[in-house]
Amino acid sequence: LVENILSENLVWDQNTNLVLTSLSVSNLSWTQDGELMVADWTGIDGTWLINQPLEITDLYVNERVTLTQNALLTLPTDDIDVDGYEWVVNTTQVWDQVRVLNGGSITHGGGKSVGVELTANSVLVDSNSTIDVSGQGLSTASPGRAGGSHGGRGGNYGSTISRATYGDLRAPVTLGEAGTGGASNRGGGKMHLVAGSLQLDGDLLANGVQSLSNFQGGSAGGSIWLEVGTLSGAGAIRANGGAYRYYAGGGGGGRIAIYYDNALGFDLTNQVHCMGANGSSDSYDGAAGTIYLKDNAEPIGFVRIDNEGRNNYGNSTDVAQELAEPIELVNARVAFQGAVTSAVVTATNALVTSEAPSSVTNLTTQIGSWTASGDLYVGTLLSSNTTWSHTGDLVVGTLVAEGASWTQNGQLDVLDPDLLVTNITWTQNNLLLVENILSENLVWDQNTNLVLTSLSVSNLSWTQDGELTVADWSGTDGTWLINQPLAITDLYVNERVTFTQNASWTLPTDDIDIDGYTWVVNTTQVWDQVRVLNGGKITHGGGNSVGVELTANSVLVDSNSTINVSGKGSSSASNGRSGGSHGGRGGNYGSTISRATYGDLRAPVTLGTAGTGGASNRGGGKIHLVAGSLQLDGDLLANGVQSP
Repeated sequence: LVENILSENLVWDQNTNLVLTSLSVSNLSWTQDGELMVADWTGIDGTWLINQPLEITDLYVNERVTLTQNALLTLPTDDIDVDGYEWVVNTTQVWDQVRVLNGGSITHGGGKSVGVELTANSVLVDSNSTIDVSGQGLSTASPGRAGGSHGGRGGNYGSTISRATYGDLRAPVTLGEAGTGGASNRGGGKMHLVAGSLQLDGDLLANGVQSLSNFQGGSAGGSIWLEVGTLSGAGAIRANGGAYRYYAGGGGGGRIAIYYDNALGFDLTNQVHCMGANGSSDSYDGAAGTIYLKDNAEPIGFVRIDNEGRNNYGNSTDVAQELAEPIELVNARVAFQGAVTSAVVTATNALVTSEAPSSVTNLTTQIGSWTASGDLYVGTLLSSNTTWSHTGDLVVGTLVAEGASWTQNGQLDVLDPDLLVTNITWTQNNLLLVENILSENLVWDQNTNLVLTSLSVSNLSWTQDGELTVADWSGTDGTWLINQPLAITDLYVNERVTFTQNASWTLPTDDIDIDGYTWVVNTTQVWDQVRVLNGGKITHGGGNSVGVELTANSVLVDSNSTINVSGKGSSSASNGRSGGSHGGRGGNYGSTISRATYGDLRAPVTLGTAGTGGASNRGGGKIHLVAGSLQLDGDLLANGVQSP
């Protein structure tokens, strides 16, 4: 029983209740295991552990005393200024005004699931101050040297795989997983602020932390959930993963959700960060966490997954929840395990997999990849320099693809008449339903049948291993390899596309003009009129015994054109340095004697023997023309060739 306590350099262990008029202490360590009621409380430097209710009725002055609150704290007013000291809150807080000033900090104890749970009319965090729960999360260690996981997976290390993601991206309340060090590098903690206004000039932090020892993965970011009327200020909000220490994986990002009435100049893109941390190499980086932004006036929010400078080399942000919100993916690796039914999805430098059946109204991808194992419906798909692969069926209203590649292992149905593709490599392994294809700079590997109204392509390389039927075919520059039947029914326009024909080819008429391009024929040909014009050429493939086997009513070869099978004969090499033989023996060289002549002079159908170089200087090929008339102003050539 005493009225006042005045003390310096005090260690006090309070195990029973205490009532005072004033308490003025400095350099203290007070453990309060009994209730305390005091009118005037003044403390300078030290620590105070509140394990039973503390009520201060008239005056509260705190200069650098760290308060750890595990029980009720009552102050003279409903306001609290955390002015230059640390407040460790492990209970739910309700105040009128909360101000964190002059290097002050609010946090919670390690592993405390309640976190910083704070409701106030207004919260101010000045530019020197923080609400910082970094390293206050779980103590459960990540496996091996992998990083801790939360919103994003921790970086793997070698054959050690980090744990799965967890938590709710819309209402994040979970603590981040520790790194390899367990309690020595806990994950990020948790804060949930409900405020009429939040003026944030300092930082809200729930970062993972780096391990204290070598060969240990970093811990994961924690959770930040804001429900505010007005959000303002120049500060930052971060729930990043913690860095590795010496040959290990980085921690995954945490989770941030911000619900607001207005943001008043607060930049929700550049002031909010939820990155994974670097691993000891790019492939060991932690994955980005999740950011959920919800304007309270809008029916749904917005999801952003952005690994910023970490690029997309590391682990994946696995999203198990179903999403209907607009989504932005940047510099990230993302796996949608739940269905996505969004109006807008944009992916920039992102590696994306979608596993569940999904529907997106507008999907834009730029650089990176998208792999769809589940069925996918897209209203408009704009793809730029993106590697696409799908085993699920894909239905697209409008599809425009430029750059990179497309591997079609599932059915693709394009509802718009035109498929627009540019600078792309396309592998068609399943049914493609579209009316028209328009393309420039195209490599197409067609492995299934295809039916089109029109095909207009330039600078192409098309390998046709499925049947193709098209009404109008127009090609400029490139190559076309026909390994399955090709039927062009209405219009055929070829400007310098080399055709290699190993299967049947049907044109709109029984006439064919080889006008300025090369036709490599490896099958028997029957036409009405054949005209070789303007530098056109007919030949056959090297060593093909069918040769140019052509029957027509009339054949015209103009003065600039040829039927030329020179160097298309046998690859069987001549003896030593002697020349190849056929109708005449090749020249001997020294004691090396060329081979004997062969073939039928009345009905020559044999290929010429190669020279010493074999396939590099084949003999002449074979031409057999059966025609009502042959007007030859150019050349028919079946020459041997010089060794290279």
